[in-house]
Amino acid sequence: MKNIVKVLTFILAATALASCYESAPRHHDAWNDPGYDPLVDPTYDPWADPYQDPWADPWYDPPIDPMHDDPWVDQDIPPDTPPGCTPEGGVTVSFEISGAPMTEPLDLERECTVEWTAMGDSNMFEIGLGCPESPDLVAIYVITITASPEVYVYLPEGSSVLFSYVEEYPWWQNRWFSIRYPEGSLAIAGVDAQSLAPYGLDPYGWYSPLGIWIASGYCPWVPGDCGDQEREAIGVSFEETVATVFDGNEASVGMWGLYSISVETAEVYHNVMCDDFPNEWYKALFVSLPVR
Repeated sequence: MKNIVKVLTFILAATALASCYESAPRHHDAWNDPGYDPLVDPTYDPWADPYQDPWADPWYDPPIDPMHDDPWVDQDIPPDTPPGCTPEGGVTVSFEISGAPMTEPLDLERECTVEWTAMGDSNMFEIGLGCPESPDLVAIYVITITASPEVYVYLPEGSSVLFSYVEEYPWWQNRWFSIRYPEGSLAIAGVDAQSLAPYGLDPYGWYSPLGIWIASGYCPWVPGDCGDQEREAIGVSFEETVATVFDGNEASVGMWGLYSISVETAEVYHNVMCDDFPNEWYKALFVSLPVR
């Protein structure tokens, strides 16, 4: 009888001890439990657990936010500090297309021959294209580019190119053009419009092989006559290189090839108070540079 009492007493004591152990809050081992989710564990404290501290874990790789600095590259700047608003520079660009039909809107795409290219005074560069309109008619289109700093694009006389030009007239004139080499790569493109690409077209397709996007949120809003003006930038990527180019600035992208980007205007207006007023505007050139 005494032995039975001893056994029952031992069982009751072990059960009570196990109950106390299970009721006590404890941390899971996330590394040895692949199904563990710390977000559903109210007792989990990542800063109290050195194995869950990302800064104490040399294998931790935080995601990089392109709108913020990379903490691994620049240890002097906290990762949540936004980059500065680049001061406006002195870059200017403009282009004119002559010879295009007088229609509204205009969506032109032609296979053409380079008739001439010429550098002129006052940072002017001219491209003459002969584009067959019919078996008996060759139209001459002249693209006149004025830019500071000056731009130059390699287009051998007699070579074939694909010329695209779009004009739209909502209440103002939107214009885009591009010239491509025979294999399809971009030689030069320009925009002077309220969007980076013509309506309904993806900028990545219009400017291919360049990746193009609008970079906003860098600069403070400034009150203007028709609303609050925000300086923006044009983001460009090519061959694993990236540039963020603000108005009045220029940059280049590429490793094996090279493209220059010249931006005169990149802006958006918030709280617009004027009628018939574009709330965004972009004026820029994208030029393929000779490989040295």
